[in-house]
Formats: sequence, structure tokens, C-alpha cells
Amino acid sequence: MADTPEEISERLKELIAKRDELVGSEQKKARKKLNQRISALEAKLAEKRDNSAMEEAQKDNTEARHASHDNKGPSVAVWDGRLTSDVGPDADKILRVELNQRLKQNLKVFWETHGIDFALFWLMLPPEKMKALLHELCPDIRDQPVQPGEAIKPTDDLIPEINTSLLMAQQGRALVAVCQTRALEDVDEADLALVRKLDEAGRMPIFSGMEVHGTQGDAFEGKLAFVVPDGRIVSCRAHSAEAEENKRLCATGVVIDANQYITKNVRQTLLLQFICGIADYYLQAVTPQKQRHKQKDSGGARLLSVAHAMDNIQKQQMEILNARSDLNGS
Repeated sequence: MADTPEEISERLKELIAKRDELVGSEQKKARKKLNQRISALEAKLAEKRDNSAMEEAQKDNTEARHASHDNKGPSVAVWDGRLTSDVGPDADKILRVELNQRLKQNLKVFWETHGIDFALFWLMLPPEKMKALLHELCPDIRDQPVQPGEAIKPTDDLIPEINTSLLMAQQGRALVAVCQTRALEDVDEADLALVRKLDEAGRMPIFSGMEVHGTQGDAFEGKLAFVVPDGRIVSCRAHSAEAEENKRLCATGVVIDANQYITKNVRQTLLLQFICGIADYYLQAVTPQKQRHKQKDSGGARLLSVAHAMDNIQKQQMEILNARSDLNGS
């Protein structure tokens, strides 16, 4: 069996040369069989090359990360953000909708492959390490929801999920739930509902100027703009028969207010990039260590990991109860 790309390439050359020697109708069946073997080898060669490239990239990244630790530099500087950056070479040119689709697909594949192991990794972390990791991945993350009277930033309303108290709730299970929801479920309607509530309250951030013209502000100021079912944005005068019809269609969900649609998409991008960043950390900082111990791993070891995670959760619950008891007694 050919194992290396070079050996497969040599075998391909031999088969192609043999096929080219076969001429005439009587040898049609032989040519057909050779073509099938050639196609199979070509597919295998492509797979080998892809795997080799991925292994090389992982090796380079691991070495770079170790070098960064040796130099006491921040490990985040050498992450390649595989889920967040692996959306195609034209990532800076594609529409936000397609960018979100690619990010979600990357996250879906990650979750289907690593979801259980990632959840165990996260739930086994003590609270201080959970919090430190979230701050390392997102330095601007809030530690608490917005309090009454506190100044509100646009992102506080738009992505309320990104705060440590929420993501660490229920001993960390909240973050697992957020990740799984974004990876596997259709969240379009829920995201649009949140954005509509912000708009009705006069607190929805506007991104249409930047998305449409590359400038700050509302790209549709003085007009009514809607997204029609085929994805196009149409605009009309604020006071016109067309505007009234579009308002009616918007109320029934046939068309969507363009600013709400764009803000909803920005919300999804921010959440997907944040969660994919967490997944990237797991893939590049945790998975290589797990691979080194793969031969020692077994079903029993996996059950022990689950037990360890549950013990850790129970320990945290006891610490919380003791702390509350001390407070009540003082």
C-alpha cells in the first residue's frame, strides 16, 4: 500500500501511463477500471496532502506557542485562530452573511467533533481559571451585567451574553449552552427579536453606514429600507405608498427592516468570533496535550474525567454554601 504522497504520485504516474497505452474499443473496460483506480488514488493523494499540511501547521503553531511561553510573551499572540481565520482567502471581501455562515459551519464541525471533550475541559476548570481565560481571550469582557444607572456601551445591549458572570453561571454550564446553541441551532429569529426590542427602546446600535458606505451613521437616514426575501435591500421615501406597504410586510415578517437586519448580523458575527476564539484556544492549547496521552486514554479514563468534573462542580457548590453560611453568621 502506498502511504506517502510521493509513493502515491509514483503509482499514479504508472497507472496513467498504462491507461494511455490502452487503445481500441476492445480495451474500453480495462481503461474504465484504470480510470476508477486513478480517481481513487487522486482522492487519496489530495487527502494525504491536506493532512500533511494540517499536521505541519499544527506543529509550527505548537512550536511558536512554546517559544512564546519561553520568552514570557502572551500566548494569544501566536494563535492562528483556525476557526476564526479559516473562512477562505477572500474573508475580507465576502458579505457578512456569508462570513457568519462560514464561521457557524466551522463551529458546527468543531462541536460535533470536540463538543463533549471541550465541555469536560471547561467544567473541570476552577472558577478563577475560567475567569482568567475569558479575560485573556476577550480583554474587554464585562464581569457583571449592566447595573441600573451605569453608563451603557452599544455592545452591552447587543451582546449581553459576553460577560463572565453569565458565562460562568451554573459552574460554567452556561458557556457550554451558549456554544452549543450557536453551533447547532438556528438563532436568526431569536437574534432578530432581541434587536427589534432594542430598536423599539431606542437603544439599537446602527451599523448600516459602516456596512454600506464604510462611514459612521445611518446609511438609510431619511428613508425606509427593508431586506426582501431574496436578500436584496430596497429603500423608499419615508412617506409613500410603497413605504406603507413595506411596513405592513415588515409587521408580518415578509420583509425585515434593513438596519435591524444589519445589526442582527453584526451581533451574530461578534458572538461567533468570540466562541470560535474559545474553540481555537482549546484546539491549540489543550488538544495537543490530549493527543500526547492518546495511547494511555481509555473508556475508564474518560469516565474518571467525567467523575472528576462532577466532583469539581460539587466542591465549588460546597464552597459557595460555606461562604454563604459564614456571611449569614457574621
